[in-house]
Amino acid sequence: MLPEDNFSIRRNAKDGLQYLCKDCLDKNQKERYLKSRKLKIGNVDTEMRSNYKVRIIKVNPTGVYKKCNRCKKLLDYAYFCIKRATKDGYHTACKSCINKYQIEFRARAKARKLKS
Repeated sequence: MLPEDNFSIRRNAKDGLQYLCKDCLDKNQKERYLKSRKLKIGNVDTEMRSNYKVRIIKVNPTGVYKKCNRCKKLLDYAYFCIKRATKDGYHTACKSCINKYQIEFRARAKARKLKS
């Protein structure tokens, strides 16, 4: 049994203390943080590297191909985002090209904001 000094305050608890000691609480928070650095959203994995999100695209191939208008590569439809306004129902640029464009656009917008 540890002394009360090893536990943090928790107002909602009956005894007013955390149910884990400070060391165990730190350990659990570090584990949760490391798990949160790798999030899984649908078929896209997102990893945090420093303060920058890197998207790793994992796809299930459909066997149907389309040419990306930006990188000019012939890619599976799984590499394209859905866009119902187009005839085939997919974006004209692949996901990686769209991500690159968004990063560049944000950088330009930030530069414009700093100028004004």
